[in-house]
This record gives sequence, C-alpha cells and structure tokens, in this order.
Amino acid sequence: MPETANKWRLQYRVNRLDRDRHSIKVTNISGTSLLVAVSNYSRASESDSWHPLLNGQSNTWQREAWDVVIVWDTSDSKIQDKKGAVYVGAPTEVEIVGWESYSAPCQSDPDMGGIRMKNISEVSVDAFVSTYGGSGGDDKWFNLSPAGTIPPSPSTVDNLWRRRGPEWQIAAFRTMSAIDSEGRVAAYVPVGSLVEFLGWSRDDKLRVVWPKRSRESFECIVCFTANREMAVDRCRHLVACEGCFERLRVRPDIFRCPYCRVEGNQIRVYIP
Repeated sequence: MPETANKWRLQYRVNRLDRDRHSIKVTNISGTSLLVAVSNYSRASESDSWHPLLNGQSNTWQREAWDVVIVWDTSDSKIQDKKGAVYVGAPTEVEIVGWESYSAPCQSDPDMGGIRMKNISEVSVDAFVSTYGGSGGDDKWFNLSPAGTIPPSPSTVDNLWRRRGPEWQIAAFRTMSAIDSEGRVAAYVPVGSLVEFLGWSRDDKLRVVWPKRSRESFECIVCFTANREMAVDRCRHLVACEGCFERLRVRPDIFRCPYCRVEGNQIRVYIP
C-alpha cells in the first residue's frame, strides 16, 4: 500500500468582478485568521509578500492579469502545512471558505533537489515553478507533452525544476487556448513534491505527492545538519540553527524567517 499523510485542501469560491477593475480581491470567511500573498507576475512593481487577513476582512491586490493567490492558515502552531493556492485572472474576487482534510499520497524517498511536474492528461500543457527565497532556477513556462506520447519522452512528459532551500513554491499548469479559470491551476508545495496534472475535466485537476518527513526531525531546514534554535519574533517558526540564521539577516537587527519570509527580530528558543 502506498504511504499517505493527512493534508489540507483549500476551499474557496471565485467571483468575477467588473471588467474595468485591475485587481484581485481576497475575502476571508474561513472563520480563522490567515496570511495571504498574491504573486506579482502580471505587475512586477507590486509586492508579493505575506499580509494578514482576519476573518471577515477583505484586501485588494493591484494586478493586471493572471496571478496566484497563496493562502496560509497559521491559527494552529502545530500545523505548518495548511497552505493552498488559487490561480485566477484579474479582475476577480477569491472568497476563502475554509479547509478540507484528506489523505494524500507521500513518497518516502523524495528528490529534495527540486519539484517534479508531470503531465498525465491527454492534452499538452505548460508548467512552471516559482523561485521564492532565492531558490535558484527560473520560473519560465515549459511545455509538457500529453501522457502516452509516442515515442515515450520523459523529458517532455515530466520535468524536474531544480530548487533548493526550505521555501515552498508555486507549481502551476496552463493551456494557452483556455480563457477561463479552468485554463490555469496551481498548487503551493514544498521542495521534494511531485505535482501531477490530471486533466481539465477532472474535479481534482492536480494531484500532489508530498515528500515524507519525520515529525521528530529537529534538524535545521536550511543546512539539515545542526539543530534548530533560532526564530523570528513575529512568527516564532523554530526552523533554523544559529549559523544559518545569521545568513538570513536583511538589516542590522532584522532577520527573515526561512519558512514564511516574515521579517523581525531574532529570538533564541530553548527546548527543555
């Protein structure tokens, strides 16, 4: 039997706005506080940083065309992977409704050097993986041939986007002929994931095979050698050792969390 793990699927509604509005609006009706970021591929001058969005609140990001809304539920400090993504075109409102728990496939020996994208549908699609956190590589679209292409060509049916570090990345697919929201789809996944495109007619257009990681692991997620001991005071994610944390300094007294990219003062966390 394949290994599985409990994961979370984002529940949302997409509403089209007036055509003359160059924006993506996000409304939180999930019942919990969220962090929200919107990619800036359609408007590079705008920020793609995380912003808090309390329950019942809305916020608007100025965007010109297609971009990815990333959502992170940080209400439970014990659950760090309650994250999701929605690929939409401006002008659009995305209503965040909540989360659905499901049993997801996992791979016990993932390739931690990147994120693999695979097309198992009957149509040709383009794919890309973001480059958050200076993770290397590029985020240009790359064509993936339909599954069963003859002769078999693994280099075009699936491809590995080389990424390094602890950053989660956007993994997206599109078809150039599609003009509605079903023509683009995205997931927000950690390095080591396999993301499969199943087809536009499927309810679940993507399947993510997650990297299996030990919950007991206390290694720094940057160097995977020393123990975790430092955190940023604003998020308190205990993920990095002292040596790696020093390299995350962005200003004399300000550090960037390697997990969520929030900036703040450093604190040392003592585990009894």
